[in-house]
Amino acid sequence: MSLRSGFLSLPREIRDIIYAFYVFAEDGYTCNYDRLAGSILSQHELNTNTPRRYVAGVLQRADLQPIDLNLSYTCRLVAREMRGVALETNAITFSTMTSNELRTIALRFNHFMVKRFDGDRDAAFRFAGFAMPEGERQGLKLKFPQFVPLLDRMKQEGNTHPETRLTTGWDGLAQWYRTGGGRFRSRMGPYGEAPSLYRTFLKDALTAIASSKFGRQQIERFWRETCPKSAHLIPALRVVECKIQHWAVPSAEDMRYLTLDQASNSRSRGTRLRDRTKYRFSAAAVAIHVLQSLPVSSRMHLRRVILNEDREAVADPQCHGLGLIPFCKENPLLRVERRVSLWRNAFQTDTAYRSPDARYKPKYRYTPWAMDSSQVTHNVSSWVIEALALEPAGMPSGSFSLLLDGQPVPWQCTQVFQLIVQRDAAWQAAWLLSLDLGILPSLSWFDRKGELRGSRVPDLPSEKWPQALRDIAEGSSIVRCNFDVGDSWDVENIVEDHRQWTVQQWMEGLGKREPSTWEPDAPLPNWREIIEENLVYVEPEDDVSSTDSDNETYSDEDDS
Repeated sequence: MSLRSGFLSLPREIRDIIYAFYVFAEDGYTCNYDRLAGSILSQHELNTNTPRRYVAGVLQRADLQPIDLNLSYTCRLVAREMRGVALETNAITFSTMTSNELRTIALRFNHFMVKRFDGDRDAAFRFAGFAMPEGERQGLKLKFPQFVPLLDRMKQEGNTHPETRLTTGWDGLAQWYRTGGGRFRSRMGPYGEAPSLYRTFLKDALTAIASSKFGRQQIERFWRETCPKSAHLIPALRVVECKIQHWAVPSAEDMRYLTLDQASNSRSRGTRLRDRTKYRFSAAAVAIHVLQSLPVSSRMHLRRVILNEDREAVADPQCHGLGLIPFCKENPLLRVERRVSLWRNAFQTDTAYRSPDARYKPKYRYTPWAMDSSQVTHNVSSWVIEALALEPAGMPSGSFSLLLDGQPVPWQCTQVFQLIVQRDAAWQAAWLLSLDLGILPSLSWFDRKGELRGSRVPDLPSEKWPQALRDIAEGSSIVRCNFDVGDSWDVENIVEDHRQWTVQQWMEGLGKREPSTWEPDAPLPNWREIIEENLVYVEPEDDVSSTDSDNETYSDEDDS
């Protein structure tokens, strides 16, 4: 029987079912990380900025069996009818990515993108904000109504506050702190908003400042005062004009830009393997990198992308969903599900330590070998608040969802949420209600938004967090959990029981959590072993980061 008289005589609807069955892979497709990492490293070794192109074989079946498209080769009609069916039928799962070589690139990217460029933008804004032209300021107030009080205060203070009176050198910095600069340096965003939105505001604000000659002069002055060694080599507006995003898997050209044209391939302190952390790129960053390399015609066939954020990643990974907005706008049928492992990712973040390597070393460990309850709510809420910021940023409704993954011990996640997360949300809501009712002294907008958090006001998540948690519990959020999130605590009772408390007592009460630490239940390993999973293994005799060494390395700070 010929193909035309047999298979092609079937109705098109039947043929389409056969095509989908033929290409179906039970667990869908995943990324060939070895091949992708090899392509990225090759580009860095060549030190080129060649346009991103699709890497042959970067997608593979999750079961590692070959992707079989032989049926499409039988004739032109079948090839035409099967075009895109494999991508429409199978979900593509991306996970976090690293290798022994990639982790160094990820480390450097995180240092320069987050610790340097983000920090410099924030400081430059506070230094030169008074120089923003009035027309530009009014435009920013319309675009970012969340930050109107900040823009108004910056105009009112003008150049009278200590941040605008820097003088070159350490003596000048010491004088600056003595005259109150330290207080202004402790002013911190994001003022109750998603950190990514605040960073966008800062970049637009600096662009507005730089639109006038006087503004550019102030930015240049800031650069000279804070970077006297390199100011004559590096344009002051470079930090302002940087277009590299946090969700990039950076090219060699990107790294040259971020390292300010320094020798990015030299064996700097950050490449000596003293820090054994497996620095990773997020699953979202990997997906964006791959999708950018695909032709539009292929991307239009995508239906489901799963981002398995199974481990910690660099460059504020909570915000990386922003990089998927263009693809979801381009293809309205695309659905993105981001899954965040709580135990091996979100719960792991610990602000008391600079890296997983530091968390693991006994000589640096001054907290118990267990999950710290005081970190849990901030860690969880950071993922949720950034996910909720996607639709206002342009993500089409229904295109994105976030799953907080409590496996393999969902029952313990329920306990953590009931005793810590729900408790913290209720206490935060009670604190806010006490302020609204006048039970507590009124706070300025800046204090209420946590500008000086941890000093005279509690260090709390966004004011949006208690309602966000209620929405998750009620199933009305784009965020969901694969475990019971527990019951809400009684906010009114907390308010009534503490009517006589001072602000200081509230700060102390907000910080009292029971239990104070958690050890993971089986089948998870203990907390220290989970931390160790995030480190490169070295033989004891080869470990240059022994507990007796005082010459630890965490970043490329000496390169800058």
